[in-house]
This record gives sequence, structure tokens and C-alpha cells, in this order.
Amino acid sequence: VGGGGSGKQSLTHLSSFLNDYLTRQIPQAQGFGLTQLFETMRELFRVAGTKKPVTFLLNESELKPMFLEYLNSFLLTGEVPGLWERDAAEKEDLLHQAYLMAKKELGMKAEAGPDFLWRYFTNKVRDHLHVVLCFSPAGTSFRTRARQFPALVSVCVVDWFFPWPEDALIDVARAQLGRFHLSTGRAPAEGVACLPETQAPAKAGVVDNSDEENVRERLLRLMAKYHEVLIASSDAFFARFRRTVFATPKSYLSFLNAFKSVYAAKHGQIHNESGKIERGLKKLHEAGELIRNMQALMEEQRRAIAIRKAEIANQLLEVTEASNAAKVKADEVGLAKDGLAKEADKVEERRDDANKDLELAMPALEQAKQAATEITPSDLRELQGSANNPAHLTRVVIDGVLILLHHAVSHPVTSAELRKGGRLMGHGNGFINPSWDFNRNVDKKFLEPPYGGGGKKFIMNSDCVRHILDFTERRKDHINEETCELLDPYLDLCEFNPEDAWSVSHALGGLCKWVVSMHHYINTAKAVHPKMESLRQMEHELRVAKGQLREKEAELELVLAEKQRLSDALEKKTEEMHQMEQTAQSTKSRAEKADNLLMNLKDERARWTAQFTESNTTLQRLVGDVAFSCAFLSYCGAFNHEFRGEVLNGALMPHAERLRLPISPHIGSSVVKFLVDEQQITAWQLEGLPNDEHSVQNAIMITQSLLMDPPKYPLLIDPQGQGLSWLKRARFPVREPDEVAPAGDGGAEVRVTQLGDPKLRHKLQEQVEGGRTLLIENVGEVLDPLLDPVLEHCVVRGRKPYIPIQTDVGGDIRLDYRPDFKLFMTTKLPNPALAPELFAKVVVVDFTVTQSGLEQQLLADVIARERAALGEERVATIQAMQANKKQLGDLEERLLTQLSTSQSNLIDDEDLVVTLAENQKTSEEIKQRQQTAAEAQARIQAVSQEYFPVAMRGSVLYFVVVGLANINPMYQTSLGQFKDLFVRSMTETKVYGTTHVRIDAIVKHMTRLVFQYIECGLFSRHKLLFALLLACNIQQRSGLLPPEAFQALLKGGSSLSESDVRPNPLRWLPQKSWLNVVAAAQALPRHQYLAHLPDRLQDQPAEWKQWFDADAPEALLPPELADAAQLDPFYHLLLVRCLREDRSLLAARSFISATLGNEFVNTTNVKLEALTESLDPLTPVLYLLSPGADPSSLISGMARRQKKAIRDISLGDGQEQRAMELVQQVLPAGEWALLQNCHLSAGFLAELEALLRRQAAVADSGGSGSPVAASAPPKGGKKKDGGGGGGAISVHPDARIFITGEPSEQFPIGLLQMCVKLTNEPPAGMRAGLKRTFSQGNQGVSQEVLEAFRRPEWRPVLFAQAFLHSLVQERRKFGPIGFCVPYEFNDGDLTSTLIFLNNHFVHIGDDSRRDRNAPVGWDTIRYMVSKIQYGGKITDPKDEVLFDVIAASILHPDITGHDFHFVKGYKLPNLDDVGKYRDFIDDNYPDVDPPEVLGLHSNAEYVYRRQMAQFVFDTIIGTQPKQSSGKGVSREVVVDAEAKKRLASLPHKWTEEQLAEAHHRLSKAGSEKSYLHVPLTIFCMQEAKRLSRALDVVRKALTEIPLAIAGSIVMSAELQSALDGMFDGRVPEGWTEVTWEGGRLGAWWTHLHHRFAHLDAWITQDRPAVFWLPGYYNPQGFLTSVLQEVTRAHEKDQWSLEDVAVSTEVTKLDPDQDLELTGAVKGYPEGVLVHGLWLEGAGWDRPRARVRGPLAKAQLTKMPVIHVTAEPVKQTAKRSGKSVSAPVYRTAARTHRNWVFDCALPIVDSETASLWIRRGICLLLQQPD
Repeated sequence: VGGGGSGKQSLTHLSSFLNDYLTRQIPQAQGFGLTQLFETMRELFRVAGTKKPVTFLLNESELKPMFLEYLNSFLLTGEVPGLWERDAAEKEDLLHQAYLMAKKELGMKAEAGPDFLWRYFTNKVRDHLHVVLCFSPAGTSFRTRARQFPALVSVCVVDWFFPWPEDALIDVARAQLGRFHLSTGRAPAEGVACLPETQAPAKAGVVDNSDEENVRERLLRLMAKYHEVLIASSDAFFARFRRTVFATPKSYLSFLNAFKSVYAAKHGQIHNESGKIERGLKKLHEAGELIRNMQALMEEQRRAIAIRKAEIANQLLEVTEASNAAKVKADEVGLAKDGLAKEADKVEERRDDANKDLELAMPALEQAKQAATEITPSDLRELQGSANNPAHLTRVVIDGVLILLHHAVSHPVTSAELRKGGRLMGHGNGFINPSWDFNRNVDKKFLEPPYGGGGKKFIMNSDCVRHILDFTERRKDHINEETCELLDPYLDLCEFNPEDAWSVSHALGGLCKWVVSMHHYINTAKAVHPKMESLRQMEHELRVAKGQLREKEAELELVLAEKQRLSDALEKKTEEMHQMEQTAQSTKSRAEKADNLLMNLKDERARWTAQFTESNTTLQRLVGDVAFSCAFLSYCGAFNHEFRGEVLNGALMPHAERLRLPISPHIGSSVVKFLVDEQQITAWQLEGLPNDEHSVQNAIMITQSLLMDPPKYPLLIDPQGQGLSWLKRARFPVREPDEVAPAGDGGAEVRVTQLGDPKLRHKLQEQVEGGRTLLIENVGEVLDPLLDPVLEHCVVRGRKPYIPIQTDVGGDIRLDYRPDFKLFMTTKLPNPALAPELFAKVVVVDFTVTQSGLEQQLLADVIARERAALGEERVATIQAMQANKKQLGDLEERLLTQLSTSQSNLIDDEDLVVTLAENQKTSEEIKQRQQTAAEAQARIQAVSQEYFPVAMRGSVLYFVVVGLANINPMYQTSLGQFKDLFVRSMTETKVYGTTHVRIDAIVKHMTRLVFQYIECGLFSRHKLLFALLLACNIQQRSGLLPPEAFQALLKGGSSLSESDVRPNPLRWLPQKSWLNVVAAAQALPRHQYLAHLPDRLQDQPAEWKQWFDADAPEALLPPELADAAQLDPFYHLLLVRCLREDRSLLAARSFISATLGNEFVNTTNVKLEALTESLDPLTPVLYLLSPGADPSSLISGMARRQKKAIRDISLGDGQEQRAMELVQQVLPAGEWALLQNCHLSAGFLAELEALLRRQAAVADSGGSGSPVAASAPPKGGKKKDGGGGGGAISVHPDARIFITGEPSEQFPIGLLQMCVKLTNEPPAGMRAGLKRTFSQGNQGVSQEVLEAFRRPEWRPVLFAQAFLHSLVQERRKFGPIGFCVPYEFNDGDLTSTLIFLNNHFVHIGDDSRRDRNAPVGWDTIRYMVSKIQYGGKITDPKDEVLFDVIAASILHPDITGHDFHFVKGYKLPNLDDVGKYRDFIDDNYPDVDPPEVLGLHSNAEYVYRRQMAQFVFDTIIGTQPKQSSGKGVSREVVVDAEAKKRLASLPHKWTEEQLAEAHHRLSKAGSEKSYLHVPLTIFCMQEAKRLSRALDVVRKALTEIPLAIAGSIVMSAELQSALDGMFDGRVPEGWTEVTWEGGRLGAWWTHLHHRFAHLDAWITQDRPAVFWLPGYYNPQGFLTSVLQEVTRAHEKDQWSLEDVAVSTEVTKLDPDQDLELTGAVKGYPEGVLVHGLWLEGAGWDRPRARVRGPLAKAQLTKMPVIHVTAEPVKQTAKRSGKSVSAPVYRTAARTHRNWVFDCALPIVDSETASLWIRRGICLLLQQPD
């Protein structure tokens, strides 16, 4: 036993798995019945008995009522009756298997009997089949089933699953979030932290959350605490609004999953955005640094340029000087060049002359070259071959060569030496010594290479020929005179010629020729030599001159070079200066561009900096904010808007602060802003979402539930259908990023269906597999089990994910699952009692319309109707502003992205500059458009506000109308119906010239139209209440009626006790009225008249008494007022309510007339024909039945008058199918259907609603089902699809459906909201009742009945019976004084009585002569009427006596006399025609009956009016929202002060020691026979202990209420109930459970103090002389104790309790004056004296001690002291004296449970007891409130 989602099934599966058991469950399908259960049970028996243990898991939702009886039997006996009757073969097979198992296990050798085997098998089943039942303690289902099927408790082990403790919650959270990364904030990047604007200021209450684990631990504790708090909040919500909300462990798991999902999304979003902003700010910071650097650089460049300019000026002077020097040097060089040119000309002439001479020697030189060239390598090798022994000529020739070549020779011989005596080679050795082998060191300075080594060495050199050629070419001019002189001796030798030499060797010949030719050349060139020498001299001089010229030129070049250098340097520096200036200009330009860039980004930078700071702060607080938001998302969906705010700010926020978890200080009021942006909200509103915060919160919850993993599908509490309308148009994000899926766009994306749709499974399969949306509307409190796998997201993962769904026959089908699938459910139930299991599966969202949201909707409707163009412009403006905001966001995102991703310098990023320019331009354009749109929106808003009074009045009217459903569930009105009236009021209102006049006219007509429409469907007792509510709410919304004044009207002085106020100074003013006066003065301290009302009463008692005693004080001016205008009508009503509550409703009529108009206090007569004509065939007319009224005759009569065929059927058992067929036949035939007593068949009503909705959907789509388009088919037309109830049928426009039914909570709300409701109550009063009896035909007295008998008694008896019937019906309105129990006497009782009378007169005869007939059996008639026909319904013994008395006063022989009057003015007619009877009744019976005609005193009317006024005020209190009391003072503040004040005055209970001491003392007190006092002493101790317990409960509540209000403890349901009761001036329910029944808190509190004081005096002092009987819990126990004491005193007389009875005597002692009646006690030695009783229905004559008539306007009379004792029953019966037995009741509710005893009251001898019995005489222990 545990709440849904607490883990019952999960732990069962786990335990079964650990024990290796199979686990089986029955399929969750609607078609699973008893046959399928038996099949499942047989399979379980088979497995458990023959295979292995099985766990049979049954959930409460699976246990249909038909299953429980069999389950109960199985739990008790282990067998299921009838399980195997139809499967004997299988049973035989089981017996065989049992035999095999028994034989193996028990070792049986003989055959066993079937009985033994079956016992063996069933024992196996008992051992191995384990049944686990899962129940929820919520509601009464478990208690009821446990009481009906005791085995559920007596056989089972009950395991209670309590809510998870805090430690468990923390452990579960740690398992989910232990490794989940929690951000501890982020530090700004380098370059951003240094910006002042990025440094977040320290926030109060923000702790350092750098320690992730520390934050995690606090988060876990917070989430556990949130779950506990919200469980308590759910209880408080139920106590306050009577709406069930459950927070289950599954809700907690969803809470944790939501935290992870939302945290990851928000963290990623914030991190990405802040990252972009951070990088963008870093770029901006870098740009700022760059600007600063460039500014410094520009200063350096400026200084460098100035220096360079000075350098250039100096250098320019140097260049000028160098130019002058260069000019002088250039002139000098020019003169030198001219002289040198002339000298060069001379040298050239000399050279030409020498060259001519030289040309003569050139042939010899050519021959020499040729001779040397002709020497081939082979010739040379030949010559080298003879080197070791060369010929003498060879040696000589080689010496010649060596001489020419300036090589060393051994001893050159000159010509002179030769002539002197030398010998020729041919003659002996000769004097020439060849140098062939010569080899000595020579001075290389003077010789050409090779420098030495002789001819052999020379000739052996392979390069010798090359040397000769080289010498010939280059050094031939080196041959001088000396060389020729050395060569001459050789040439003189005869053999020294080429021919001889060729003979020796070709090479030698060539060498010889070369020598000869060279010698010849040299000799020829000698003539040229002087010229050449001269030439050389001249050339030398020329060279010297040239050298000097070159030096001068060099000097000139140096000068020019210096000049050029200086010029180049100047030019370079000038160029550098230009470059520096360009660079400086470029730097300046870049700096200016960068500065402009930053200036253009100034706004963005400031915004980004703030965003970045905020993002860091948000990241630091993200853990707490997300936990808070997810608690809101996961738990608060089912709360209304008011309670959500209280939970967020009052229940959740303090715990986060207490745990010091980082959280935004105002997250409670900004949770919407935290979860969604404005653009998304605007988009939702454009899709049709109402424009109020509650609806936005709902949209967030729905959207977030779809994004969870796994998703939780929403169930909308949507009585007005606005959530359904929005869902059909909304678009929701899917799980893939950047994608949006429509919930419905009017196409195939969404399918709308209902749970009763026979094709629900197919539609579900199509939408799941298609990844589309399924919308199930009008669900009830229980969903189809078919949806459970989808709701619980039972997706089997694999290659293709699927959801298994069980069919009706137990099989499975697989729905291929797509993540895009979405499921929405809506219910029209305003307060569905959903099971905890359902809360665990879905997200319940309260989509009930709020007042602000409705005002905006109605305002849009008004504008669309009155100013259509303005409405279109408004929508276009909103769309434009939305588009502008989006475009601005996109531009900023683009800029920020480009900034953050830019790799280059910000200033040099041309793309960025272009983007910025485009952004600036576009942003300016958008801002202009946005400004224009804002101006247009302001203009539209201003114009719209002109029409706001219409929307405001409409909202007030609607919420008053909706609140009526809290009074009676049949008073349901849809928002669609109301909007039709709203639009109709504008359509029907005349067009006026000015707007405000038309607006006033619309408001008035709308109020009247709505009132008339709703009033038709209200019972008469609620019509004035509705008008009063309407007037007061209109006044409050207009600011004309303060809330505290309205509360004073409703509650009066119920919150005050006598001790709280000053004593009542006026004896004639009831104490209750005095408390009302004081309460009104306290509630309105600033009111000019009422604030001092207590003083006015005290100052002018006579004038006020006169006003108070007036018959109609509401029509009189109160004292001190000269003009009625001095007192507002409402405050006049409040004055009347305070002093004369019985006239409150009459004063209310005057207030309503003054506020709204006279038409609002007069009942509207419904013109049924016109109403029927105005309806369409798909709008039924619903008659709410009242006792004694049947509208069928009205409907049938109208059908006859309009010549319409009408077919009727009365619903009941087995009539549903026939009724549905009737409807399907009359709709296409254009006939009328009358469906009676539909409250008896809720199933049929649901089918009827589904049919009408399908037809309406077809009509809206323009199909053939449209009432307008449809033509009348032939009678008996069939449905298009042929059956099944799922298709559309043709609808004739003349068809109508009428429904009658009693008020029932089983009526589908959707159908109620579709119907036009009417009431048909019997007219009030005797005249109306009698007329109705004589007009009803078969159910009343018809002409046929009137003429049935000729006996003269017949017609008087008929009229007397009709009179009695109307009388007993009229007495009911007076409450307990009329009948103790309000019996529903109806026309059936009258009909059965008439039948009896008819039979009786048949029996006694019908002869006109009396002597021939038996007399009328008056005793028989009275007995049959009072005991049988009517008495069969009577359950209270006192009512039986009363009805006997009434029957005896009417049905007696005197009625047959002439001119008989029941009472004065009520004559019994004796006429012969029914019409005459009706005319007589019209003419002679009054409209308003005095109470005397009913047997009551005239004060009964006063009491009735008071009761009706109190009924109206109490009913209104019950419909009021629990809201602030006005002027900014909340109900909590009021109750907090009240609780503290009452706690201070609360008495302290007695201790156990005090009670023990008192018990001992009181038991020993008195006479020697102290045991006589023991019974009352024991009774006293019992009463004291009960009162002590009550004081503990009250003290605990008064102590904890301020703590709960302060948030120190959880506001539990009990505390919330106590808070609400104290605020409303009622006794909290929890207090009455341990104390006594109470109404007004003030009176109850006074009674508590009196009760304590009475018992405290008894305990601490002595036994009281007079006992206060109302001060006891158990007054019967008190009387029993008295009887015991008296019986013990008469022990000698052998009295026993069985033989004695209570005996009473009313004394003349006044309890107010004679409380210390010590002496009086002596006059009553036995029994006790009691006081505190009040007499109702009569007065008391104190002097004569007799009953008499009460004083005017006196409901109760305080009784004197009464003596109560015991006497034998026989003596009581013989007591003389006339008296009436007056029952004594605890309270004014005269039920048998409240009866205490009967008290005999003396009456006047001339009166009968029946007179006082009819007046309802009784004694009360407590005054009615």
C-alpha cells in the first residue's frame, strides 16, 4: 500500500528476480474480462504447480470489481471457484503431472486418488504462487475494497510504502547527480577581466561556490527538501482548494531528470553565448589596446618627423657647399682634359709613323711564328729522342733559342771574341761551347722561364713550343741590342741555317728558322726603335698626364661622390620623412577608424559587458536557479496561479537561502524569464496562447515536458478549452536541435480523438509510427490502460525502437516509435480527482483561465468586433515587432560570431567592418521600424483601453458564472457559450455616435443578457445569490466596494467571541447582532457612519430599537440619517445584515436594484418556444429536475403546438442503446427527442456527448453533418458509416434534443457546457401547490378523479389530502423546525395516496345515501397516509409523531362540514369542477402563506429568513477564492495576528497529578456514602481528559500556524485548513473532530472558555451546585451517571438502571442570578440541577412555569434551571398534569445522533400537546449560529 510511483511494482519485480521467480501480470486492456482472467489464472496454476514459483503482480487499476470476489476466494482458500469446470481435460493432465511429482517426491508406490492429487497440486500452488497486490491509500477505494473483501487485509501481509525519507531522497539524488558536472562559474578570459565593466560586483547572499562537491551536497539536500515541501504543499492545496495533487517518488525522479536536462541546456546556452561575448569583448579589448599603442606610436612618429626635418635642413646646407666645390674641381679637370687631348694627338702621329716602319719587320716575325707553329708534337718527340746524343747543330740552334728566350747559357761568346780567335764549329772543337747540359743556379730575376737547365732540359719540356710562340707573340720586343749581339756568333755559323737544321730534324729546322727570322725582325725593327723610344717617352708623358688627369678626375669624382652622397642622403631622409609622414597618417587613419569602430560598438560593448557579467553571475547561480525552476516545472503544474506564486516565493525560496545554495534572489518572480525568452512568448501568443503569466507558465511546462529524456506527456486541466485551442495551433521544438514540429497545423500532423473512440488504438499506432501528434480531449479521471506503455515510455531499444502494447485479447502489438511523436491530453473536469499513479506518468497542467488572461482575450474579441481594422493592425504590429526583434537578434548574433571567430586584427578585418556598417545601417532601420511599431502599438493600446470596460465586465461576469459550479455541479458554462453571449451583446446593442456611450450600452446589455441566460438554469434558491454575487463582484472590480466590506457582509461577527468585544449594552439587541455590529465597525474603521456604529447604538438606543422592531427596517432610514443618499446601498445592506439578518435578502434586493437594475431581482420567464427556435439541433436543452416538478408536459405541449413529432424515452437499466438509436433517428428526421431521467445513465450521456461533438466537428468543417447545410432526409435516415457510433449522420435543422435529469456529479462536464440549462421547480406556497395538484392530470386530481365517487366525503377528502400534500412540502423550507429530516415528498406519494383513497371508497361503498354505506374509516385513512404512503419515507421517530399530528389535524370528519377552514383564510371548497377549484384557490388563497397555516408560529418566518440569509452568505463564502483580505493585508497576516491573540488567551490543560488529586478528593466528598458521587466524578475526569486533548490540538495549531506562515515549518493540510477556517470565521475541521460541532469561531471560542471554566471549578473546587449541561462532550453519559447515583441512593428500594427513567422538572430558578444555589440544592435531595438549555418553537412563562408562545423575533428562549433525577418507569407513566414531551438535542440539527433525552414541559390546560408538536418544540444545548 503506497502512493502511485512509490516503487511497489519495481521492488516486486526486483524481489521476484532475486528469488528466481517468474513474474506475471494481467494485460492492461479494456477488453480484459473474467474469461481472460480465468485463462491467466489457469496458466499461473499450471506454472506454479508443476514448474517453478511465480509472482502474480496485480495493480489496483487492474482489479476490476468482478475480479475481486474470485481473488478474495483464492486468497482465503487457494482455489478459484469454477476455474476448471470448462476444462476437465486440462485438469486431468494436471492431475497426471501431480501424480508424477508426488511419486517422485513422496515415493508413492500405489496409485493415489484424484482428491489427494488435487490437494497435493493445490498445496504446490499455495507454496509457489505468490500474489502481490498494489494499492494506493489515496481516496476511499482501498478502504472500501478491504471492507468488502476482508481477505485483502486478513490474509495478506500489508507493507506500507511511506513517502521516502530525506536520507533516501538525498541518496537517490546522489545516484543521479553524483557524477553530473556542476559549473562553478567561469573567469573572464585574459584581456576581459581588466575591463571594469566585466567585474561583477559582490552580491549579498552569494557564497563562494568554487567547491563543486560542496555545491553538490547542498544541491542534493535542497532537492530532497523541495520534494518534501511540495508534498506538504500538495496537501495544503487540497485543504485550501479541495483539489488533489500528488507528488510521488516518480515525480522526484522526473524532477532529477528535468534538472539534468534543463541544466545541460541552460549551461550550454549560457556557456556558448558568454564564450562568444567573451571572445568578442577580448577582440574589442585588443582593439582598444591597439588604439592606445597607436596613439603612443603617433606621438613617437611626430617627434621623429620633427627631428628628421631638422636633419634635412642641415644636410641641405652641406649639399650646397659640396656642389660649389665640385663645380670648381670640374672646371680644373676640364682644362687638363683639353691639354691632354692635344698631347695625345701628337703621340698618335708618332705612333702612326713608327708603325709604318714596323710593318717592314713584320714578315720576318710572321715567318718566325709560322716556323714555330709548324713544329708538330711528333717533330718535337723526334728531336727529344736525340736529346741524349744530339747533333752539334742541334746544340747550337737550341742555344740560339735559349739566347732569344733570355735563358741561361754556359758561356755566351760575343762577336768580338769570335773575331779575335775563336774557332768555328766545323773546325775542331771550336771556341763555342754549347749549353746542352748546362745546369747551374741563375738569377731568376733577369731570366725568362725556364730559367736554366740547358738546351736538353729545354727541349725535353713538352711546352717548349708553346713558350716560343708565347714569346713571339708577347715578349718579342724584349729582345734588345745585347741579345742580338749574343746571337750574332751563332748566326754567323755557316751551318746555322734552316736547311741544314731541317736535315737534322724538322723540328730543329723550324727552330732554326724561328731564330733566324726573329733575328731578322729584330734587326729590321732597330730603325724604328728611336721612334718607338720617342713614342714611348711621349706615351710615358701622356700616361703621366693622364695619371694627373685621373687624379684630378678622381678628386672630382670624390667631390661629386661626396656631393652625390649628401644629395642621396638628403633624398633618402626626405623620402624617409615622407614615409614617416605617410606611416603617421596611416596610423592616425587606422586609429581613427578603430576609434570609430569602437565608438560604433560602444552600445554593443556595454550590453555585451553587462551580459557577460550577468552570464558569469548566472553561471554561479545556475545550480540553484535550475533546481528551483525544475521544482516549479515538475511539481507546480496542477496548482492554480495564486498557489504557484505562494509555493515559489513562500515555500521553495527560503530553503535555498537556508542552505546557502547560490540562487538568484528574485527567481521566484522571474522563473518565466529564466526559462524562456520574450520572442518565444510572443510567438506562443500569436498562436493563440492567452496573454497572461499563468498561461505562459503552462506553455513552458508543456514544452519542457516534451524535451525531457524520456519525455513526459502533458494532461491539461482545461475546462474552458483554451489550452486545447492553443495546442491545435502551437509548434513545439523536437529533440533534434534547430527543428520545430507543429503540434497541429490543421492538417495531418495532429489527430484529435477521445478515450471512448473505438478506433483509438489505430489512431495511436498511426501517430506514434508517423512521429506525429495525438491529442486526446475530454479525458476523465481514469485513462485507458492502452496508453500506459506510451505514457511510461516503455520503448524497447534496438535496430528499430518500438513500444509493445497489449490488445484486449492479451496479445501484443508493436508500435514503431519515433522520437517526434507527441501526446497531449485535455480534460474539461475543473477539479479531477486524478490518482497518484497518473501524476507519476504525466505532467498535469492547470490551464484554467485566469481573470487577467480572460480580460485580454475578451478585449481582443471586442476590438475584432468593434474595430476590426485596429485588431488586424494590432496583430500585424505584434508580428512586425516580433520580426524586428528577431532580425536585431540575428544581426547581433552575426556580428558577435564574426567578432569571436575573426583571426586577424579587428581593425584590419574588412569583412567585419563591412558587416558592422551593414549592421549599423540595418539596425537603425529596424530601430526606426521598431519605434514606429511601438508608437502604433501604444496608439492601438490607447484605443483598445477605451473598450477595456467591456472586457473587464465580461471577465467579472464569466468568473461569477464559473463560480456557480462550486454551488452545484450542474451549473457548468463553457467559455465558448459565454463568448457567444459576449459577442451577441455587442451585436444586439444599438450603435451610438460616441464610443463611450456605446461602451456603456454594451456593458449594460451584456450584464443583462448573461444574467438572464444563466438565471434560467438556476434553482430558485440560487437566483438571488447569483444576482448578489454579480453586483458585489462588479462593485469590487470597479473599486467601489472594498474587499473588507464584502468580507464583513459575508462573515459578520463570526470571528469574534464575547470576550473579544465590549459588553452588549442593549438588552433588546441579540448578542449575535452586537458581534456583527462590532465586526463591521472594526472592518471599516474609516467609514463615516459604520465605523462608529456601536457608539451610535449606545447613544440613541430608543431610536435604534424602533428601527430594529420595524417590520421592514430595510425600507427605513437608519437613525441620524436625513437622506438615503448619505448611505451607499451596499452599506445599507451591511447595516441590515448586522442588526436584522432576517431582512438581509430583502435589503440585498434593494442593493441589486440600485446597482444593476430592477430586472436583476425579478425572475425571468423563459419563452420556451423562442428559445427552442433559436437553438441549433446540436445544442440540447437540459432541464434540471426538482422534487415535485416534471417538464415533460411542457415539452410535449410545445411539440403539439408546433406540430413536431416528439419521441421520448426514460433512461434506466438497459435503455442506453435504445436511447442512442432514438437520437440517431430523430436528428436526420427533423424530429424531437425527449430523454428523461438521464442522471441514471452516465455512460449514455458520455456517448451522447461524443456523438454531438462528432457532428459539431463535421458541421464546423462544412461537411454533410452541418445543421445548416443538411437537408431533411426521409424519416428513419441512417448514418453514413452504418454504425459503430463513430461516423457522422445527416442532421436536420429542425431536430431538437431535450434532456431531463436530477443534479448529479456523473453528468459529463462537456455535455453540460454544450447544453442550454433550464429549471422547472414547483411554485412555492400553498396556493401554487394546490393549483399544481389540480392541474397535473394523471399525477394529481383530474376531473375524472373528482367525479369518481358521489359520496359527499369524497371531494373534501381529496382536497384535504391535496392540502396535506402541499403543507408537508412547504414545511421543508423551514428546516429542522419543519421536519427533523428534509424528506422528499413528491407527486408519487400523492398519487399512491389517491389510489388508496379510491380503493378505500370503493370498499366502503358509493351510495348517495349515507345509511347504505359503511362510514369513512378516518383512523384507517390517517394511518395509511401517515404511516404507509408518506410515513414509509420517515426515518426519525419525532417526525413520525409530527406527521401523525399533522394528519390528524387535517384528515378528520369535520372537513365534510359546511364552511370548514383549515386555518383562517384557508377555506375547504366543495366544488364539482377541477377548473372551479383552481379558480377558487386563485381567488381565496394568498400568495404568501403565514407560518400558522403550516402549524408553525409566526416566528418561524423570521427564523426561515435568517436561515436563508445565512445560507446565501455561507454559500458565497464557500465559492470565494482564498485571497488577500484587502488593502494589501494578506489573509496570512490577519490569521497570524488572530492565532497569536487566541493562543495567549487559551487555557492550560490540567496535569495528570491535578486530575488524580481531584478524583480522590471528589470521590471522598459528601456524606458517608461517598460512593454515591463516584459516577459523576468519573464522568468529570473523562470530560477533563477529552477537553485536555482538545486543548492540545488547538494549542498545537495556534502555535504552528505563525511558524508555517513565516516559513519556519511546512504548511501542512491541517494547518492550511485551520488557517482558512480562522480567516472565514469558521471552526477548523480538525478542531471539531476532537471537540464539538461549531459554526462561528467566536461563539465556539467563547463556549470553549466557558466549558473549561465549568470543569476547572468542578476539578479545583467542588462539585457544582448547578451543572452546565451544554459543557459536556457526552451529555447522555452525564444523565447515565445521574441515574446511577439516584439508583444507588435507592439501593434499599431495589432500583436498577433498567427500571428507572429520566425525570425532569423545570424550576423557577434563574441561572443568570442564582448560580450559587447551595440552599436550593437542599430542596432537591436527589438528582441534579442543570442549566444552559434553550427552548425553540415556543416561549416560557417563568412565573407560571408553563410553555407559552414565543416573543416576536425570538427564535430561542433561555430556560430556567431544570431538575433532573430518576424515577421508576411506572411512576413516570402515572404522572399527572398536562405536558408536552420536548426532545433535547445537542445542536439545532435535530438528528437522532444529536438527541439527548426528552424533557416534559408543562402546558396550559386549554392547549394540546399537538399544537406544540406542530410548532416544532424542542430544547437545544447549543444556540444555532
